[in-house]
Amino acid sequence: MAEYHDRLQEVERYKAKLKENKQLVDEARRNKGLLTQALQLKDETMESLKRRNGENLRLKKLLEATKKQLEVATLEGGCCARILKFFDLSSCY
Repeated sequence: MAEYHDRLQEVERYKAKLKENKQLVDEARRNKGLLTQALQLKDETMESLKRRNGENLRLKKLLEATKKQLEVATLEGGCCARILKFFDLSSCY
């Protein structure tokens, strides 16, 4: 009878261990889903940042080109004004 009781306790321990393992597996599956979602969100964010960075670089180059054009126009305007003043041709414009 003691042997039967020992076996019954062993079976109960195995059942408890099996239940615990099932819970761990379920939790691992949930975590896997959450990790998959997190990785997908990270990838989407990285792609968005790459697009923004590309757009920012394009705008930066455009701004630099515009600054150069403005500098040239300012210098040309200043030179024209000085030439007109020098030759007193302001009445021609």
